[in-house]
Amino acid sequence: MHESTESVEAAQQGKRRRKWPRRLVLCLFLLPLLFFLLSNALLRIPWCCGWIAAKVSKKIGLETSFVRAGWMPGGEFWLEDLAVQQPAPLRGLVPTPLLHVKKISLQPVWGELVKGRRDITRVTVDSPELMITVELLVDVLRRNSPNAPPLPEPAPKAPVVPAAEPTSAVPESLPPAQPAPAPPQQPPAPEPAVQKSTAWLHVINGRLTILHARSARTFLDATAIQATVPFEGKEAGGNFTVGRIVSFDNPVAENLKIPLQWKTPVLETPVLQFSFLGLPWETKAQVARVAGLGFQMVVVQKNAEWKNPNAPFTVASIESIHRIGGYLLAPVTWNGESIAKANGLSARWRNHRAEFFSARYRTILSHGVLQCTDVQALGDDMAVLGNGMVLADGRLAGIVRVTASRSTAGGLEEQVGKIMPGEKPAMGNFMNEDRRVADVLLGGNIEQPIISFDHGKTLLDLRKIFTFFQQQTPLTGP
Repeated sequence: MHESTESVEAAQQGKRRRKWPRRLVLCLFLLPLLFFLLSNALLRIPWCCGWIAAKVSKKIGLETSFVRAGWMPGGEFWLEDLAVQQPAPLRGLVPTPLLHVKKISLQPVWGELVKGRRDITRVTVDSPELMITVELLVDVLRRNSPNAPPLPEPAPKAPVVPAAEPTSAVPESLPPAQPAPAPPQQPPAPEPAVQKSTAWLHVINGRLTILHARSARTFLDATAIQATVPFEGKEAGGNFTVGRIVSFDNPVAENLKIPLQWKTPVLETPVLQFSFLGLPWETKAQVARVAGLGFQMVVVQKNAEWKNPNAPFTVASIESIHRIGGYLLAPVTWNGESIAKANGLSARWRNHRAEFFSARYRTILSHGVLQCTDVQALGDDMAVLGNGMVLADGRLAGIVRVTASRSTAGGLEEQVGKIMPGEKPAMGNFMNEDRRVADVLLGGNIEQPIISFDHGKTLLDLRKIFTFFQQQTPLTGP
């Protein structure tokens, strides 16, 4: 009987030993599944989403939120309904978030992720809406504009070794020729590293808006943006399309398509030819995937005649070049130049017409300062000269000198008086009684520009004057 009991207990212990591996396998299978389910459940709880968003907000300095997040084993991570709010001082003027994305998803390389390396093969951004204000750009420049560094000391010149005097004397005897040393053995060429697969950024139905918050005036609105952009790995081609671009309420372009080429570490466009405002243009742009995203862009407007029926002026010939470069994420590093030259400029304002045989301008952007070094339009009956600058903090200053014959000056005084009720600007004598002159001063800042026709004694709101001028004589009107 005792032996029978022992055999039963041994059999039960044997069954328990056989069940233990099965339970271990079941636990090893259920634990990852449980972690996956619990983590996705947590990423849908508002408290957890708010806690993660608060960490992001603290890092970028702007209030951030999202509704839910999730992930799939071997698949993507994603965030839904992501919103980055405008800076607090601008929320009363611009209720729309700085950035809103319906969904953003990232496809990592899981083998590298397990090793602690973040390697992304695909980023998809669904319905992003980016609302940038001029005030925000000015604030970024103001906070990131250091004082101009002093000019570096010139490097000492290398000493010049005097050349030996030529001689025709032949030495009595030549030293015995030394055997040429054997060339050093070249190390074997390293095997080319295995290049990563191409990583892609996909943008679906995006929108970019740039506006002045305080005047609610839209500078640029680009809609229906679609993009397939390679940004890492093997060489590949992509594309960028914009359905419609509107600037100052005027359509600029529709169905704009830009091919892209990725050659590590540079993403570039080919030389693109297009027509804008009835003029032929060429442009090329590059962005380097380095710290800060280095970029450069050149736009060339070829010499051409300009007769735009919707503009109040014509030009016999005009050509220009515009270039900018720096680090995209650091506006203070942007440097650029814009130069234009025209001949045979004819401008019409109501019943008055001004003829200029030559006109030109030059503008430079450096260290956050936009400086117009020269503006001039020269004619037999009238001439305009000026210069000015806009500082990184938004302050501006400029002066424009206008000289004209007595008859033309009288017409200018009359028309300027009509767009400035209560003001009677008058042009003074210049050099002789046949010519009149007026100096127009500009000041204030880009948010509140001012203008003065009497050397600063009376300061007028330039925005109100410009708005009234547009109402009376639209710039794009006939």
